[in-house]
Amino acid sequence: MPEITCLLPLLGLLATLAGTTFFIQELIGSFLVSSQSFGLTTFPSVKQPANTLKPPAWFSSDDQCLSMLEEHADTSIAVGHLNNLTVGGLRASEDTCPTEAGPRVWQLGPERLLRLLLEPEKLLNLLMHHRQSASLYFIGDSVAGQQFRALKCLMEAAEWKRVSSLGGMETVYQERWTLKDRSFGIAFSFTTSFPTAALRIKQRNEVRSHLLRGGEDEVVFVGEHAWYENEESWSGELLHFTRFVQEQSQECGSPMIILRQPLPQHFGGATGLFLKGHMPDKCHSLPANAKDWRISAFEALVGQASPPVPFVEVWDISAPLYFAHGKGHGMTDCTHYCYPALHLLNAALADLLGRPPSRR
Repeated sequence: MPEITCLLPLLGLLATLAGTTFFIQELIGSFLVSSQSFGLTTFPSVKQPANTLKPPAWFSSDDQCLSMLEEHADTSIAVGHLNNLTVGGLRASEDTCPTEAGPRVWQLGPERLLRLLLEPEKLLNLLMHHRQSASLYFIGDSVAGQQFRALKCLMEAAEWKRVSSLGGMETVYQERWTLKDRSFGIAFSFTTSFPTAALRIKQRNEVRSHLLRGGEDEVVFVGEHAWYENEESWSGELLHFTRFVQEQSQECGSPMIILRQPLPQHFGGATGLFLKGHMPDKCHSLPANAKDWRISAFEALVGQASPPVPFVEVWDISAPLYFAHGKGHGMTDCTHYCYPALHLLNAALADLLGRPPSRR
């Protein structure tokens, strides 16, 4: 970890002053336990039994989240081939579930994640590393943007208040939220490829002292998948980005970078992938143990990376949720997940950040 490298000169001095190596060994061990805050999660492959926990009101109802309603009310016109829609209408179509979807998502969610969602204060505390001030930066495609929007519903549920906002979605959009004497910065940057994500991280590093509060930790959470249309480009760019993350982890003062597994699509067929020229009238469940080329390459390149690259496992959570898709871009959309599923993804990120080193 970069923090260990940065502290080695100080630790050596302490060891010399103490006249023994025992103190330095104990201090390094203690630092590893207390400061390392990421690792690999493992979700059970067996089906979870029906849980008896009851979802909070905000989990399934977008009218309980003022931030989401605000996003959906944006009347500016979408760009590109979607310019027949408003930005708010586009987001609403991606985020909004059929009425029955929320309870079904809740029933299929891993119990440990549901318990975190019942305690949004605890969930946010994990995202903030138990710090008074922290920052979480989402980089990625429109699904990453959805996850950013859904996080604000969690913050409202925990009674945090937004105190500032800055920037635009075409670069970096960021907000600052507070609760009493605590401060949490959240940001999102839309990208469709790993090279662009790496560029945004480098740009962020150059201006970190101006964007973040003094001494504030930042986690960068990268989620890409839907814009890659062939295995060659996906695997090549994912491999280069994995090496970039490994290099960043060795630099003092660099943010913690976490990847998100690709999410399954539910367009039908053996893998659920979208096929050009074929538009189903509904989303379909995946065959048992189905995997597409994105997740297969991710497991080989990121899952087996050495030194390890932290990532959140979301495939197993999302694969059964074929019913948890919105209307999308005015057509059948089996790519974007509606907000109850996004709450599960944010809980999975918090669960990863809160795991002790021995379980990562």
